[in-house]
Amino acid sequence: MPYAKIPVSPGYQVPFAAKIRESCQIKTAAVGLITEPNQLNDIILSGSADLVFVAREFMREPYFGLQTEKALEHEQSWPSPTATPSAKASQFYCRKAAQSFGR
Repeated sequence: MPYAKIPVSPGYQVPFAAKIRESCQIKTAAVGLITEPNQLNDIILSGSADLVFVAREFMREPYFGLQTEKALEHEQSWPSPTATPSAKASQFYCRKAAQSFGR
């Protein structure tokens, strides 16, 4: 329907995920203007969905994950600045890359 009027509000597609999850007994993901940590948490805790996609919110606010941890009073889990792949893993991927280029 090219002229369908879809009422857009925070979490407007969550009821669809909940209905499919309940009716079909499958895991679902929720989308649709999910921009607040408590909103995201409520969707998961209520069982409306198994997963929440918030890609647009991460594009707007790259630190959304850290903000969510803080808002929900979880310990901040900053990535380690010294985290690097192991030497063994690096050698493996370099070897695979060389093989794929015929070297």
